[in-house]
Amino acid sequence: MLLPCAALLGAALGLAGRILLVFGLYDVAGALLLGALAVAVLHLLGLAPGQMRWPLATTLTLVQAAALLAADAWGAWHDQVRWVQAYPEASAEDLLVAGVDSPEALVDLGLQAAVGQPGPTGAWLQQWRAGVVIHRGLEHQRVWPLPTPVHAAVLGAELAFVALLISRSLANLGHEPRCRRCGQYLRRQLVARVTASEAEILAQAWAEGRYLEPKATAEPAVAQVYRDTCALGHSQRPGLALVGLRRRGLSQRTPGPWATLEPELTAGD
Repeated sequence: MLLPCAALLGAALGLAGRILLVFGLYDVAGALLLGALAVAVLHLLGLAPGQMRWPLATTLTLVQAAALLAADAWGAWHDQVRWVQAYPEASAEDLLVAGVDSPEALVDLGLQAAVGQPGPTGAWLQQWRAGVVIHRGLEHQRVWPLPTPVHAAVLGAELAFVALLISRSLANLGHEPRCRRCGQYLRRQLVARVTASEAEILAQAWAEGRYLEPKATAEPAVAQVYRDTCALGHSQRPGLALVGLRRRGLSQRTPGPWATLEPELTAGD
């Protein structure tokens, strides 16, 4: 399921890039969308990424990149064909000299002569030799000419960046709480936002094994408290989690989980 979605997303981004493109924009967008999709699917299936985190992120990145480049190459070839169709008077002599009767055949002959390959493959080679596209829009584009090794390094850096973002999303999923009996992800419900002093009281109580829920407060909060229950009903008493909020500026505590109280399971095998 994830691989076809990655291919569809890559193709959509590739075609969108033929209309408007800013270097790196679709890399970030694709990585965020793929990461969110991968997390949603694995969460729905009750699976943890585990050691497959990097292989999965790399595979999704490569599938998306291949589809994006293929769609972009087809778009580049189609744009040239569309240009020939838009100016039939200027192209009539070229068609006659070349001995062909269609804009597609004329474009393919030009690509064959320029880069040695016709069709979308030739259009991709033509773009590759031109350099990295920095900006494209309103039928104009700005290209940064680069030597082939440097161009390949830039492409590799883009792919590595996308894979890193997807991997980080999967790593965050790996930290989500799961039921100790069935392995399903716990259903999380926000209870309240708490101040720093109340967060310390809750953390101390949970460390001692006491079940203590926070009280509502109107003061500036530094953390949120969640109630965790098993979706299959294995929680006799819900668990609690204290999660620090992301703060602006300098802070002594980092965002993320601060303290937890494990759910108490129902009697069973």
